[in-house]
Amino acid sequence: MLSGSNVLFLDEPTNHLDIPSCEALEEALNEYGGTMLIVTHDRYLANRIADRIIIMDGDGVREFEGDWDAYKEFLAESAAPTEKEEPVVKNAYVLAKEHKSAVNRCKGALDRAEKKVKEEEAKLGELEARVCAPEIASDYEAAKSLYEALETQRRLVEACYAEWERAESELQSLLAEEEE
Repeated sequence: MLSGSNVLFLDEPTNHLDIPSCEALEEALNEYGGTMLIVTHDRYLANRIADRIIIMDGDGVREFEGDWDAYKEFLAESAAPTEKEEPVVKNAYVLAKEHKSAVNRCKGALDRAEKKVKEEEAKLGELEARVCAPEIASDYEAAKSLYEALETQRRLVEACYAEWERAESELQSLLAEEEE
């Protein structure tokens, strides 16, 4: 999860984990900003992480928007006789969970972007400090190489700021939706 991937495949990730480890895994997965495909029998994890359930059983493969509890609720409602079939609409709980998940992913992206800005600014500061060194002033090739590295680092810092601003803007947009 630290390498910047955007797809994560997990097969029974909570098997053999104690409760604190399961909670730490759940927190890390909630902060993960990419797509996850998790195969699990752990209904608690499915309830806390999933926003879409894919059921594979004797009836085939079915997809359901929502977590495990919403799926079970849907099954109970669909088993009860109804006068008229109504389209499946996401309930408020599912929408709130999806929104919270999006906000958490956005906060994680914002934290990562802020950390990246600090790291890259520190590298830029180191390069700027080296420019003043006497050995650089007397060596044209070293100075040229250092100034090229300095320019590359400045562009990288600008790109990091742009990513940070994008993540901040996205988070503000989600938080504004929350207030409506």
